[in-house]
Amino acid sequence: RVYSARTASKAGALFYKLLNGFNLSGREAFTECNSVLYRIYGIIQKSDDTAYISKETRTKIADAKNYIDVNFNDSSLNILSLAVKSGVSEVYFRKIFKSQYKISPLQYLISVRIKNAEELMRNYPFLTLEECASQSGFSSVQYFCRVFKREMGLPPGRYRKMPTD
Repeated sequence: RVYSARTASKAGALFYKLLNGFNLSGREAFTECNSVLYRIYGIIQKSDDTAYISKETRTKIADAKNYIDVNFNDSSLNILSLAVKSGVSEVYFRKIFKSQYKISPLQYLISVRIKNAEELMRNYPFLTLEECASQSGFSSVQYFCRVFKREMGLPPGRYRKMPTD
Protein backbone atom coordinates (compact mmCIF):
# COMPACT_ATOMS: atom_id res chain seq x y z
CA ARG A 1 0.00 0.00 0.00
CA VAL A 2 1.02 3.60 -0.53
CA TYR A 3 0.31 6.26 2.05
CA SER A 4 0.32 9.97 1.55
CA ALA A 5 0.74 12.22 4.56
CA ARG A 6 -1.70 15.10 4.75
CA THR A 7 1.12 17.32 5.97
CA ALA A 8 4.12 16.27 3.93
CA SER A 9 6.41 18.88 5.52
CA LYS A 10 5.68 17.52 9.00
CA ALA A 11 6.36 13.94 7.88
CA GLY A 12 9.55 15.05 6.13
CA ALA A 13 10.74 16.81 9.27
CA LEU A 14 10.10 13.69 11.33
CA PHE A 15 12.09 11.51 8.93
CA TYR A 16 14.93 14.02 9.04
CA LYS A 17 14.80 13.98 12.85
CA LEU A 18 14.84 10.17 12.78
CA LEU A 19 17.91 10.17 10.53
CA ASN A 20 19.72 12.60 12.82
CA GLY A 21 18.80 10.54 15.89
CA PHE A 22 19.97 7.36 14.21
CA ASN A 23 23.39 8.87 13.60
CA LEU A 24 23.79 9.73 17.29
CA SER A 25 24.77 7.23 19.94
CA GLY A 26 23.54 6.60 23.41
CA ARG A 27 20.42 5.59 25.21
CA GLU A 28 18.66 8.95 24.72
CA ALA A 29 19.14 8.75 20.94
CA PHE A 30 17.53 5.29 20.89
CA THR A 31 14.56 6.53 22.91
CA GLU A 32 14.21 9.61 20.71
CA CYS A 33 14.25 7.46 17.54
CA ASN A 34 11.52 5.23 18.96
CA SER A 35 9.45 8.27 19.81
CA VAL A 36 9.83 9.66 16.29
CA LEU A 37 8.98 6.26 14.77
CA TYR A 38 5.73 6.18 16.75
CA ARG A 39 4.86 9.69 15.57
CA ILE A 40 5.50 8.63 11.97
CA TYR A 41 3.36 5.55 12.57
CA GLY A 42 0.59 7.84 13.85
CA ILE A 43 0.72 9.86 10.62
CA ILE A 44 0.47 6.64 8.62
CA GLN A 45 -2.51 5.48 10.66
CA LYS A 46 -4.31 8.78 10.08
CA SER A 47 -3.76 8.55 6.33
CA ASP A 48 -5.00 4.95 6.15
CA ASP A 49 -8.57 5.99 5.39
CA THR A 50 -8.39 5.40 1.63
CA ALA A 51 -7.57 9.08 1.28
CA TYR A 52 -4.90 7.99 -1.12
CA ILE A 53 -6.23 6.83 -4.44
CA SER A 54 -3.85 6.55 -7.36
CA LYS A 55 -4.33 8.90 -10.28
CA GLU A 56 -5.00 5.93 -12.55
CA THR A 57 -7.79 4.66 -10.27
CA ARG A 58 -9.29 8.16 -9.94
CA THR A 59 -9.36 8.36 -13.74
CA LYS A 60 -11.05 4.97 -14.02
CA ILE A 61 -13.72 5.99 -11.51
CA ALA A 62 -14.24 9.35 -13.25
CA ASP A 63 -14.61 7.49 -16.55
CA ALA A 64 -17.22 5.22 -14.95
CA LYS A 65 -19.12 8.26 -13.66
CA ASN A 66 -19.04 9.80 -17.14
CA TYR A 67 -20.22 6.49 -18.57
CA ILE A 68 -23.21 6.62 -16.20
CA ASP A 69 -23.95 10.19 -17.28
CA VAL A 70 -24.08 9.15 -20.94
CA ASN A 71 -25.54 5.63 -20.70
CA PHE A 72 -27.96 5.90 -17.75
CA ASN A 73 -30.85 4.99 -20.06
CA ASP A 74 -29.45 1.48 -20.61
CA SER A 75 -31.52 -0.64 -18.24
CA SER A 76 -28.82 -3.35 -18.21
CA LEU A 77 -26.28 -0.89 -16.77
CA ASN A 78 -25.33 -1.99 -13.26
CA ILE A 79 -22.51 -1.56 -10.77
CA LEU A 80 -20.89 -4.90 -11.55
CA SER A 81 -20.59 -4.04 -15.25
CA LEU A 82 -19.10 -0.64 -14.36
CA ALA A 83 -16.56 -2.30 -12.05
CA VAL A 84 -15.59 -4.80 -14.74
CA LYS A 85 -15.29 -1.97 -17.27
CA SER A 86 -13.02 -0.15 -14.77
CA GLY A 87 -10.89 -3.24 -14.18
CA VAL A 88 -11.51 -3.46 -10.43
CA SER A 89 -13.63 -5.63 -8.17
CA GLU A 90 -17.20 -4.56 -7.46
CA VAL A 91 -16.51 -4.07 -3.76
CA TYR A 92 -13.44 -1.91 -4.44
CA PHE A 93 -15.33 0.03 -7.13
CA ARG A 94 -18.14 0.85 -4.69
CA LYS A 95 -15.66 1.88 -2.00
CA ILE A 96 -13.56 4.12 -4.25
CA PHE A 97 -16.55 5.68 -6.02
CA LYS A 98 -18.11 6.60 -2.68
CA SER A 99 -14.78 7.91 -1.39
CA GLN A 100 -14.32 10.06 -4.48
CA TYR A 101 -17.88 11.38 -4.95
CA LYS A 102 -19.42 11.03 -1.45
CA ILE A 103 -22.31 9.02 -2.91
CA SER A 104 -22.58 5.33 -3.71
CA PRO A 105 -22.44 4.43 -7.41
CA LEU A 106 -25.92 2.90 -7.25
CA GLN A 107 -27.37 5.99 -5.61
CA TYR A 108 -25.65 8.15 -8.23
CA LEU A 109 -27.08 6.04 -11.06
CA ILE A 110 -30.56 6.26 -9.53
CA SER A 111 -30.27 10.03 -9.07
CA VAL A 112 -29.26 10.52 -12.72
CA ARG A 113 -32.17 8.34 -13.87
CA ILE A 114 -34.66 10.15 -11.61
CA LYS A 115 -33.44 13.56 -12.83
CA ASN A 116 -33.93 12.45 -16.44
CA ALA A 117 -37.40 11.11 -15.66
CA GLU A 118 -38.32 14.43 -14.02
CA GLU A 119 -37.25 16.33 -17.14
CA LEU A 120 -39.18 13.98 -19.41
CA MET A 121 -42.37 14.28 -17.34
CA ARG A 122 -42.03 18.05 -17.12
CA ASN A 123 -41.15 18.73 -20.77
CA TYR A 124 -43.01 15.95 -22.59
CA PRO A 125 -46.44 15.51 -21.00
CA PHE A 126 -47.55 13.27 -23.87
CA LEU A 127 -45.10 10.53 -22.81
CA THR A 128 -46.60 7.78 -20.66
CA LEU A 129 -45.00 6.84 -17.34
CA GLU A 130 -43.86 3.60 -18.98
CA GLU A 131 -42.04 5.57 -21.69
CA CYS A 132 -40.48 7.93 -19.14
CA ALA A 133 -39.32 4.95 -17.07
CA SER A 134 -37.91 3.13 -20.08
CA GLN A 135 -36.12 6.19 -21.49
CA SER A 136 -34.61 6.82 -18.07
CA GLY A 137 -33.17 3.31 -17.79
CA PHE A 138 -35.62 1.72 -15.37
CA SER A 139 -36.35 -1.93 -16.11
CA SER A 140 -40.05 -1.68 -15.25
CA VAL A 141 -42.63 0.98 -14.52
CA GLN A 142 -43.33 -0.61 -11.11
CA TYR A 143 -39.68 -0.29 -10.09
CA PHE A 144 -39.59 3.26 -11.46
CA CYS A 145 -42.68 4.28 -9.45
CA ARG A 146 -41.31 2.72 -6.26
CA VAL A 147 -37.89 4.40 -6.61
CA PHE A 148 -39.37 7.73 -7.72
CA LYS A 149 -41.67 7.84 -4.70
CA ARG A 150 -38.82 6.93 -2.34
CA GLU A 151 -36.53 9.60 -3.80
CA MET A 152 -39.03 12.39 -4.46
CA GLY A 153 -41.57 11.80 -1.72
CA LEU A 154 -44.53 11.41 -4.05
CA PRO A 155 -45.52 9.08 -6.90
CA PRO A 156 -44.62 10.11 -10.45
CA GLY A 157 -48.28 10.53 -11.43
CA ARG A 158 -48.79 13.15 -8.70
CA TYR A 159 -45.46 14.78 -9.52
CA ARG A 160 -46.51 15.13 -13.13
CA LYS A 161 -49.76 16.87 -12.13
CA MET A 162 -47.98 19.46 -9.99
CA PRO A 163 -47.82 22.94 -11.49
CA THR A 164 -44.41 24.03 -12.74
CA ASP A 165 -42.89 27.35 -11.72
